[in-house]
Amino acid sequence: MRNTRIIAAFVFATTLIFTLCLSSSAAALTDTLYCERGVAYFQPLNSSSGKWVDYTPSISNSIFTFSNLPNTLVENNYEYSFDFFAFLLYPNSNLVEFTDGYVYTYNFTIRSTRVATPALTNFEFGVTDASYNEAIPLADVVYTYDMTGSSTATYYVTCTVNVDNTFPASTLPSPTDAYLYLRIASEWSDTFQLRASNMTMKKAVGEGAYYQASIDAIENLPNTEYDFTLNKMPDADGTVEVIKGQADDITSELNLQLTNALGVFTGISGEEPLIYMPKMKIPILNLDIADYTAGYISQDGYFRPLDMIQDMDDSGQAILGINLARHFLQLVFVFTFATVGIEKMLRIEWWF
Repeated sequence: MRNTRIIAAFVFATTLIFTLCLSSSAAALTDTLYCERGVAYFQPLNSSSGKWVDYTPSISNSIFTFSNLPNTLVENNYEYSFDFFAFLLYPNSNLVEFTDGYVYTYNFTIRSTRVATPALTNFEFGVTDASYNEAIPLADVVYTYDMTGSSTATYYVTCTVNVDNTFPASTLPSPTDAYLYLRIASEWSDTFQLRASNMTMKKAVGEGAYYQASIDAIENLPNTEYDFTLNKMPDADGTVEVIKGQADDITSELNLQLTNALGVFTGISGEEPLIYMPKMKIPILNLDIADYTAGYISQDGYFRPLDMIQDMDDSGQAILGINLARHFLQLVFVFTFATVGIEKMLRIEWWF
């Protein structure tokens, strides 16, 4: 009966795990993103309002290129300076919509020219309408970059959207009119190139699903992510100093323990042995030859009973401890004999 229960439990657990794995796999969906157009914003230099300019990409091998962007825009005697650029996108096989209980992960690879300080670049991701008038940010953006030459930067961007009870679904435009947008605010560049973009939709299972999706997204970035993290680590000299400090702490602690151990061995080698004298008497004559006592040899060569020790310095505390241990061992012996020895003696077969 017991074996049947174990087998049934094993089969049930295996079936449950297999079902959950199938559910998770079936809930995952991936799709590439199509960039329909780009929007550049130029801030005013000698007027009260900025300027918005739409750009149509040239497409080659699924790479969307926006070129010939001016640094300064001049129109009707007004001048405008480049501020930021936004890619407007949508999934190739799906609408821009978000299902409750799912986690959406978006990855982008962007190349920008004429960049001197890429670390100052900022990104924003969200949903907007077709005119880019109502841009609603949805998630934080994580990115790394590498440089080609002295001025061309390639950015690796990822963002994760968790659709839960805090998601602003009611503020988003209709899925048929909505666009995803990725805004890059950086130095002026005459060319922005979207080299890759994709979306992953996955069922959120458990409280940590959003965090796991974020970790997965970061791990899927190119090796430059690890280079970026490595660059944040201390240099060689700093690392050596840290290791040296830890080694010094370990050495100090080891020296302390060795000193304590040496003191113990020195004390043991200098102590005299404990002397235990049992009680001896002649029953017929009722004479006591020696009384039951225990003691030690003092520094003056005399036998000193433990019971006579009243006022002692620190060195005498060890003798008091030995006396206490002696009484404890005697008590254990008596208890053992009373519970085991007598019982064995009463058994008849024990005597033969």
